[in-house]
Amino acid sequence: MTYEGRLALVRMNPWAAPLEPADVRADERGLAIGGELHPRSAFRAGYVLQRRGAIVVRLERRFFYPLELVAPSVAEARALLRALGFDSTQLVSHHKTLGRFQRYVGRILGVATFTVPVLIWTAWTTMSILAPLIAVALFTIAALVPSRVDVAPDGVRYRWLGWRTFVPARRIRSVLRQEMVGSKGYVRLDLLLTLDDGSQLLIPVGSKEFAEARTAVLYERVREIVDDRAPAGSPPPVLARGGKTAREWIASLRALGRERSYRAASVDEVELARVVETATMSAEERAAAAVALARDAAGRERVRIAANAVVAPHLRVALDAVASGDDDALESAMEALAKGDSV
Repeated sequence: MTYEGRLALVRMNPWAAPLEPADVRADERGLAIGGELHPRSAFRAGYVLQRRGAIVVRLERRFFYPLELVAPSVAEARALLRALGFDSTQLVSHHKTLGRFQRYVGRILGVATFTVPVLIWTAWTTMSILAPLIAVALFTIAALVPSRVDVAPDGVRYRWLGWRTFVPARRIRSVLRQEMVGSKGYVRLDLLLTLDDGSQLLIPVGSKEFAEARTAVLYERVREIVDDRAPAGSPPPVLARGGKTAREWIASLRALGRERSYRAASVDEVELARVVETATMSAEERAAAAVALARDAAGRERVRIAANAVVAPHLRVALDAVASGDDDALESAMEALAKGDSV
């Protein structure tokens, strides 16, 4: 896949001379701007932003400031990202947000005002400094660890230390960017996801002073997966598990790839690939189709590519196991899928 167009660079340095539009070409090798090639390996992520009425392609580099280009439309901006392999349909994007302790810094400091003297008194009276030091160390670590948000076509995973939750994309009804005003002029930027049952997931991103760009990137990526949702349709009935055990189910799915009966002929590779690659299908349906599709090296490669754009934990394990031929991991993942999408 190749993109060619004429785009303008955004000046990251306000004292630099104005930049004229240049010929841009993007493919699997990288991004060529006016004949100068920036290799694909120099970038770690790419996003489409809407900033003051302009459509901006933001390419985050590993060791330098981001590279930004102005595109004439969202469609053309996403075509450039697809050529580089950075579109929201092609991979999982990773974002840092406020840790669960950092959301309540004010309250925690208020509690610490009373608990720290108690810890000091305990250490003094018991002549043991070890317990208070451990408590302070654990508190400091928890306060500094950020949360992580992983966004893929199939949903959003929100995690912090051992806590995690997964929201399938098909359940997200809206995404809202909002500001929470605190004391002394502090403004926190949040994302609010509203789900199909009316419940909400609040994701605090950071202070407005430092996290405005990160909030915009995360908001646009979540909005893209919501807007891109395609109708799931119906999977082939022969993929259904019925009352089979995980091992029996896997064996019957693999048999579909070897049989040439009338029953198996109705499930061709195109239909199986559609189920595997449709993010709005259930995790169980996608995993079943992947097992049946991986009848040869080409099918396994297609499953591997699909796995790169999956964030649902058990489904990702199942697809990776199908692509690598790890039967034990596949059986465990297929059994876990029966329990639902969330972890």
